[in-house]
Amino acid sequence: MIVEGGQGVRPEQEPFARRRSELSAWQFGNPANIGLPEVVRNAKPTVLIGASGQPGAFTEEAIRAMAKNVDEITEEIRKLPDVEKLRLVDTILSDLDKPDPEIDQV
Repeated sequence: MIVEGGQGVRPEQEPFARRRSELSAWQFGNPANIGLPEVVRNAKPTVLIGASGQPGAFTEEAIRAMAKNVDEITEEIRKLPDVEKLRLVDTILSDLDKPDPEIDQV
């Protein structure tokens, strides 16, 4: 993970660097070397795009951590009353039709 002020961060990487303040609640072993498993455990993504400049980055540990995130979200959704599930689906579907300025800039 690229973090502002990190060792070896090149100028072209700076726009992608995360602020240290964003990581204040994260738990990781070595703040100088935050790997994919730590990012997955803390950021809790549910999708992993298979692209990396780091050989061996997509370890079994990282994939299992992400699967756990999906399981946790699924369990939270199961606990919702049916009417809330329907509202959630309606919201997601209506958001799909809205333009996204961030994507439009690319």
